[in-house]
Amino acid sequence: MAVGLQSFLQLMAQRKVMSENEAIDYLESISTYIAPGMASDPDAVIKQINRRLKCMDLEIRGYRVDNQDKVFALVNLVSDEVAKHEGAQLDDLHLDIFKKILFHLSEASDNAIPARDLEGYKGKLTAPKFKEFLQALCDAHWLAKEEEEDDDDDDDDNGLVTYGPRSYLELTDNLRAVNVDTPQIIHLI
Repeated sequence: MAVGLQSFLQLMAQRKVMSENEAIDYLESISTYIAPGMASDPDAVIKQINRRLKCMDLEIRGYRVDNQDKVFALVNLVSDEVAKHEGAQLDDLHLDIFKKILFHLSEASDNAIPARDLEGYKGKLTAPKFKEFLQALCDAHWLAKEEEEDDDDDDDDNGLVTYGPRSYLELTDNLRAVNVDTPQIIHLI
């Protein structure tokens, strides 16, 4: 794999999720290491990388919500030992809380809930530990937190929590099973 493509893949693996604009910015910064004209075309770069990743059952996928920026993530296509190990990093308590949050989001209008309304799903976690767990899910891009439009203070509890890019890309079947409208997944092969 060419050095530029390898560099892009390493960045994607490190960040887990990348917007189209971030991808273009990075590709422009390494333009001397990729084919001419590809710096402004992340889809072409990702297609080349995906051809190499196919034998490893990995793929960079993207989606676009409404008319917003496209978002890309590196996805494991099979439920192998590596995927099970990665998924097993949550203990039963945290996994149960995460599932409850995902289901609760599916029942909310626009699949968004104020963070403070999720406190009821903390189970045996203390309030600070729950906030920490919720933030970890946001940092890992399983969930996303947006500020409410009428939120004038700096209280993190007032942000709206919704599905993050990794939920849309890696848990698509689970979300569809509870009737969540999922964005169209973009396969760049």
